[in-house]
Amino acid sequence: NMNMGIGNKILILHGNRQTGELLLGRLTKLQKAVNKELQLEFVAPDAPFLYADGDEDLEESRHDNNDSASSLQWQRTWWHRKGNTYHGLEESITKIEQLWNNDGGFVGI
Repeated sequence: NMNMGIGNKILILHGNRQTGELLLGRLTKLQKAVNKELQLEFVAPDAPFLYADGDEDLEESRHDNNDSASSLQWQRTWWHRKGNTYHGLEESITKIEQLWNNDGGFVGI
């Protein structure tokens, strides 16, 4: 390992209505190049919350994309938005902080 004791992982965070697995799937080519050139691994955890009926972002997305409820059951979010309030944001930050501290070896987000 060329990093000589320095971490070798990059923490990447997916967007709303995604999962870590979906994001990694979309980044396969980039991840291979980064791993080959820099010996860095991508780590993409799932957000802690499932999308729920009534999430304002969800309602907008349903209108725009005509997604069915069944296709949304596995989709994750980092918070539930109601107006200017983001419920669960603190829990998400805590989850990311715990992963960073407990898993170790991260060099960036």
